Amino acid sequence: MNKQLSIFTQQTPIYRLLNEALRKVDRRSLSLWYGYVKLFLAALYKLPPYRGTVWCGIPHDLSTKYRKDDERIWWSFGSRISSLDILTSPNFLGASGVRTLFNIGVFDGRRISEFSEFNAEDEILLLPGTYVRVVSEMKQSGGLHIIHLKQIEPPYFLLGSPEKTLISDNSTVESLSAFNTQIQLAKGISSDSEKATVLKHLLTNKKLSDQVITGVVEYVETMYSAKEKGDVLQLIAKRSELSAKQFQVILKAIDDISNDSSKATTLKTFLLHEKFTVQHLDVVLSAAGSMYSSDDKQSVFNDLICNRYLEARHFPSILNGIQEISNDSHKSSVLCKLDPKLPKNDANLRQAYLMAADSIYPSKDKAAATMAFM
Repeated sequence: MNKQLSIFTQQTPIYRLLNEALRKVDRRSLSLWYGYVKLFLAALYKLPPYRGTVWCGIPHDLSTKYRKDDERIWWSFGSRISSLDILTSPNFLGASGVRTLFNIGVFDGRRISEFSEFNAEDEILLLPGTYVRVVSEMKQSGGLHIIHLKQIEPPYFLLGSPEKTLISDNSTVESLSAFNTQIQLAKGISSDSEKATVLKHLLTNKKLSDQVITGVVEYVETMYSAKEKGDVLQLIAKRSELSAKQFQVILKAIDDISNDSSKATTLKTFLLHEKFTVQHLDVVLSAAGSMYSSDDKQSVFNDLICNRYLEARHFPSILNGIQEISNDSHKSSVLCKLDPKLPKNDANLRQAYLMAADSIYPSKDKAAATMAFM
């Protein structure tokens, strides 16, 4: 239950995106959210109902939209505060300027401050379909409007427990974990930045299964922004617990990053991982070889040369990759750094090294690389 509630209450785009979908007249946009809403409502209905007064402040004048005896249906999830002192602090509504303060008497809220990122706020959540009547409206000095609302029973059925609503369909959604549901939500987010925010939030959990990490990587691959891709993959690279399968899936995704700078930074992060092993070097070599930027390629090859798992069988691939570096100064620098690690009695490596050195045009750089080996 904690996971479902914390996903909603922490600072990810989920809260805003879900409420936008709930407010739309066209309910078809909610189809993506059925699984998550079912999980979330199931968790909320396990909490005891909150009865009492809650407060909500808006920095606008809404008095013309809430007249005495008007009735309203709030279709979105509504975060409210049970302490007026918190609401009038400078960080919230403040004590001056045009404001509308809602005083709401409710009988079916849910106290979620225990699960909230800001648990000191004493947060009360109102469920979709909350039906309220305007009891009174008063204008105070300093631009303050106070509207007193009271939750009442709706004249017709709006929302019940998950077992009694249309959300309880026969799909496989019911068996999805909170993590997998969050990944499914990321799939429907069009903005790479917001998708990355959701995935990054999920990755703050210390223990994630192969299935969840694989799901994250699959949706990383649907993102267009190389920077956002790299940022999420670098977060995965910094996780202390990564299985062999997770390494394999992630390194493949890195190879698909189009921006060389993002690809290089992500590769270098993985090279530092404590569980990086010799079998991963071939994949990194392949990804590094696909880069065009001379600066970024030099940076990755410098780290590769220093990797503790580097073996003699990797030298031919490294030399081929170095030969493809377009900047001759960078090429010479990497060759000179590789030279001390090369066995001088291997004729094939000697030939490959000298071929790479011979591809350098400026005589000074060529001489430096050649003399280093000789």
